[in-house]
Amino acid sequence: TDFRWRVMKTPHVDLHFYPEEEELARSVASIAEEAAVELLAVMELEKSKRIPFLLYSTHRDFEQTNVSPYLIPEEVGGLTDLIKGRVLVPHTGSYHRLRWVVRHELVHAVMLEKLTQVLRQHKKTRYTYPPLWYVEGLAEYLATSWDSRADMVLRDAVINDHLVPIDELWKVNGTFLMYKEGQSILAYIGEKHGRDKVLQFLFDWWKKDDFEDLAVDILGVAVEELN
Repeated sequence: TDFRWRVMKTPHVDLHFYPEEEELARSVASIAEEAAVELLAVMELEKSKRIPFLLYSTHRDFEQTNVSPYLIPEEVGGLTDLIKGRVLVPHTGSYHRLRWVVRHELVHAVMLEKLTQVLRQHKKTRYTYPPLWYVEGLAEYLATSWDSRADMVLRDAVINDHLVPIDELWKVNGTFLMYKEGQSILAYIGEKHGRDKVLQFLFDWWKKDDFEDLAVDILGVAVEELN
């Protein structure tokens, strides 16, 4: 489809939409701006580049995007481009889900900007990101609250003995279990060590090459003990 894109600007977000969905775009722009302000404060970013945000009114439209060179499967609810920080979100008909996905993807965008600024500030170059369970777990931790579905997934994993240890979470990368285990781990760190320790991994990302070494520095415990 040849979309006729327009841009709706808020103080921190450039929301790209097609004119048939202007009413939806206004609603999403409000959610996105509110989330951006909150997350910039949480991650202590006084200055940040504008966040490009592409809104698709259906998942079928979203699957046509050329931002990603890969085909987007049906189960993908949103996407953040790691190179340019572009946020892509489709509307599936559920406003509750839409709000959650907008906030989740904006966590990724602001986190990428935070890591970029931290590395620049300390004159460091890193070509890797924190492990995916942390990245997605952080997006869930900051974007939403623990709910009955998350509780169900974790309880099932414990009861049926398929809870994945932290150092093996890469084996289930991209799965819903990984998202919820990541969120659960960070929620535990927040309760046991303080919410600031959850975010400290971003602030100190320049210090260590290995996430597990960084965990010892920040939490005072090895990953095995944390697990």
